[in-house]
Amino acid sequence: MPKQNARALLVQYSTDGGTTYEPLAGLTTRNISLNGNLVDITSINTADPGGTVWRETIAGIQSMDVSGNGFFESKTQFQALIDAKNDGTYLDLQITCPGLGDFTGTFAVGTVGLGGELEGAITQ
Repeated sequence: MPKQNARALLVQYSTDGGTTYEPLAGLTTRNISLNGNLVDITSINTADPGGTVWRETIAGIQSMDVSGNGFFESKTQFQALIDAKNDGTYLDLQITCPGLGDFTGTFAVGTVGLGGELEGAITQ
């Protein structure tokens, strides 16, 4: 994949059910991990039960993990994320990955953290 600008990796959310999207926060770092579990379907060769057994797998459940650090531009953005986490609801997100395209759908919020240095701003 050719070099891509990290600023082009965007996490946006929708408040209208997925019609329009706006940045979730002013993210200064962003990480996206695409995961795919493999399901073991290995079976013994009945024609040669004492022979070599080769592992066989098929694609299983796929998932995406998104994380980042940054600053919320408004209380509304922050509250939407906190509400989704605390209420166990989902957010309509659009995640733009340069070179891969957009991933759009409903996402669960697993963790929300706050941090900050003594003379710095609070980051999420």
